[in-house]
Amino acid sequence: MSIPARPYPADLRLLTALRAFAALLVVLFHFADRTAPGSGLHTTLIGHGQLGVDVFFVLSGFILAHVYLARVEAGRFAHGEFLVNRLARLYPMHLLMLAVAIANGLLSMHRGLPVEVYGPPLGIDPSTGGGFARHLISNLFLLQAWGADNGHYFNAVSWSISAEGFAYLLFPAIAGVALLFGNKSSLRLISAVLFYVSCEALAQVVLGAGLNDLSWRYGIARILPEFALGVAFYGFGLTKPMPAATLRWLTPAVIAQALLMMASGAPVALMPPVFGLVIMLLANCEREGVVPPAWLLKPSVYLGEISYSTYMLHLLLGKIYFNALSRLAGYDPHALPAWQAVLAIVPMILASAVTFHLIEQPGRRLLKTALQPLLAAQPKAAPAC
Repeated sequence: MSIPARPYPADLRLLTALRAFAALLVVLFHFADRTAPGSGLHTTLIGHGQLGVDVFFVLSGFILAHVYLARVEAGRFAHGEFLVNRLARLYPMHLLMLAVAIANGLLSMHRGLPVEVYGPPLGIDPSTGGGFARHLISNLFLLQAWGADNGHYFNAVSWSISAEGFAYLLFPAIAGVALLFGNKSSLRLISAVLFYVSCEALAQVVLGAGLNDLSWRYGIARILPEFALGVAFYGFGLTKPMPAATLRWLTPAVIAQALLMMASGAPVALMPPVFGLVIMLLANCEREGVVPPAWLLKPSVYLGEISYSTYMLHLLLGKIYFNALSRLAGYDPHALPAWQAVLAIVPMILASAVTFHLIEQPGRRLLKTALQPLLAAQPKAAPAC
């Protein structure tokens, strides 16, 4: 697949900002369960906030194609280095929140709470009273979305990074299939959509659930077609530039339509291809200079940069926040006023900024340094023929 004369900019800031929106959707989706029945949070697009994970999955395919697809085509892709970079991106926060979850479970057990409360954070199956070692191993090796577990344990949201790890392992194969289409970007995109539809139908038949319902239960089946959609939309948008005048009205119109579909309860299976279209249009906006003013873009990009921390810590930190609020203000921690759930975003963002700078970034550097000897022993990527 040849790169056009005007490729995408190296830094797609609008897509980084989109990460903040996706993380916020997931956060409010989980926090809405803390609000009183009938709350407005339950009747808006937040009711489908779990789709923020699907935004991440499609976006992941798009971004990794943007960074690495040309290297795969030129024979300069080193899978070992790629995996180290991705592991260094994900693992420090995962390890921190795994430790926090265990500490939370131990504290709950010490306080004499029912096993249903401390079991999942501690990795214990409430129905059997066992499974700690098995669930800990699956989480340490990021296998919890591969069918290794029978539920959510420790930091429940970590299933999605387990699914991401599966896509990273298969990235050379996914990229290779995408490159087989050459410059036929339309055919590539049509094939990716058909693959997604086929996976959705297969999940319904084999697992009795749609892709959007899969998390710890074979979440790897959810990410694979959505990741492939991201790769295909990257190739399509790259070779189909649009004038700035068109992007100025088309992009907000498509975004508004996507939000309307979510708010109106459209079938969730329709949304990943729509997300791919939104991502492609935003990337084209970046290429054509159709971006918000700096006063809006810069903070949005920063929120996107810390969004992984936001995503990883929000469940456990939210539990602490809501329980403390219930003790101080006398609220039922599972029937809060909606504004209290929304207000929780503020400490969440502050905590995310702290962990981004003190855990994510230093941890990434340390892990890369620690794994460097392994990379040195790996054969170099083959040169292009």
